[in-house]
Amino acid sequence: MSIFSIHSIRPVLAVVGFAGALLAPPWLPMLIIVVLSLRFRALEAIAIGFFTDMLWQAGGLTDALPLYTIAAIIIVWGLEPLRLEFLR
Repeated sequence: MSIFSIHSIRPVLAVVGFAGALLAPPWLPMLIIVVLSLRFRALEAIAIGFFTDMLWQAGGLTDALPLYTIAAIIIVWGLEPLRLEFLR
């Protein structure tokens, strides 16, 4: 079995998503969310969205809509049929 198996890439993508929320431009966490959602049933994608919202919103949950969290939920659930089709 290769060291770069599909099961070892999932935690790496999650760490890159969380680190990208801290250090990278805002499009990188969203790209990681999409990539995770295409391959896995990725609850960590929703966690990345929530983490990104908490970092980028100055006033917390009361000032603005949590756009990354909402987008992550829509992407994870919306890409479920496509992911299932890829994995057949």
